[in-house]
Amino acid sequence: MLVPKKDRLTVYRYLMKEGVLCVELDFFLPKHPGTGVKNLYVINLLRSLESRELVRGVKNWAHKYYFLTETGCDYLREYLHLDADVQPDTKKAPARAAGGERGERRGGDRERGDRRGGDRDRRDFGRGKKEAGAPSGSWRPSYAEGAGRGRGGRSDYRKEQ
Repeated sequence: MLVPKKDRLTVYRYLMKEGVLCVELDFFLPKHPGTGVKNLYVINLLRSLESRELVRGVKNWAHKYYFLTETGCDYLREYLHLDADVQPDTKKAPARAAGGERGERRGGDRERGDRRGGDRDRRDFGRGKKEAGAPSGSWRPSYAEGAGRGRGGRSDYRKEQ
């Protein structure tokens, strides 16, 4: 399908910026919400990229999610004339929160089991009092002869006469 170059560049820039693009598989949708380009153009451009293994597509109901691959990243960098250090948002490391070291918790120096009962309840489970009416440890169930399913039903069933 012939796609105007302006629309192709818009879709490629969006894909390079985000690293992922979600498309509703509705060919009659006037515009793609993220790019503002006709949805039909977006679908066909990404199908083309997927056939060249530049994006990976995952279909979910009436939507398809396209994820940019490493080769796709290189291709878009070359096509859009971008620097080698430009990365999509999905490839960038998330920004760390200011303050505190790794592994430090908000609770300070409390131990794991000290919060609202925590692990103490789990450790003591089954070691406490038995409820009234619960069977003792030596109780063994007994089954009536032939009362279950399978062999050993009624003795006169299907007896030849």
